[in-house]
Amino acid sequence: MFDHLFLHCPFVIQVWSKSFWHFNANLSNLSVISWFNMLFDPGNSLFSKTNTRAEFIVFTAILYNNIWFSKNLIAHGSAGPTVQEMVDKVSKQAHDHWKSFAQVCVISSNPQKHWTPPPTDWIKANVDASFVNGKAQTGIILRDCNGSVFEAASYSHDCIDPTAAETLAIFDACKLIASLKIKKAILESDCLVAITMITSDSLNAFWTVSPILEKIFKVWHCWPDWKFNFAPRMANRAAHSLAQWGLFCNIEGSFPLNSLPAYVFCDPGYPLLIAR
Repeated sequence: MFDHLFLHCPFVIQVWSKSFWHFNANLSNLSVISWFNMLFDPGNSLFSKTNTRAEFIVFTAILYNNIWFSKNLIAHGSAGPTVQEMVDKVSKQAHDHWKSFAQVCVISSNPQKHWTPPPTDWIKANVDASFVNGKAQTGIILRDCNGSVFEAASYSHDCIDPTAAETLAIFDACKLIASLKIKKAILESDCLVAITMITSDSLNAFWTVSPILEKIFKVWHCWPDWKFNFAPRMANRAAHSLAQWGLFCNIEGSFPLNSLPAYVFCDPGYPLLIAR
């Protein structure tokens, strides 16, 4: 039963194929025990990097847990998820796992609960992303040392997981700030995983975001004074709201500041002001 449920079931094979792994899971010649032994054997050549193996194992564990749960739902007369619903659910849970893992492993150097202005002559870019059904929408808000907004933008991307979406938001901010030739900039995101992969060697880059990180590093090399900080969600609410608004309105690029909706002006502890 377990061999069929976890390895040979057509539903599971389709989930693997549609996931960001694009894995051909037609393992007709393997048993579950043989499959697990292969996954946990560091000597096999299935993975080239340790962190890739860890990501795959976590995804596998979460998938099998959801498959077992769905089997029980169906056995009791409830409707099970579609293939795409299962892919989205497992991908989100895997993202949440690694986000929690990073929060345990990394002590943030920026523990404030509310948005704070940058030092004099610096700008701060708060970034966030919304991720729905393979589409990422980024939100970027640039503010000066007085807290005044002087630039806001939102961009859309095809994307495969939430971590990649958050990393794309940071890259969009890098491109925007570089285009404005701003030398002293602080980029803040509430995705601790992405910030940690940019600033520290303690968390290896996920393969899904490695190409984006390489682009960030290339831009950062040209502007070495830039800083990348983690910001708690409460300190990043304006960018979060902007990303959601951009997704809803299908916004692309920079836009007039007077067109910002009222609910974007929501950072607690510090009002958003339009730069004059």
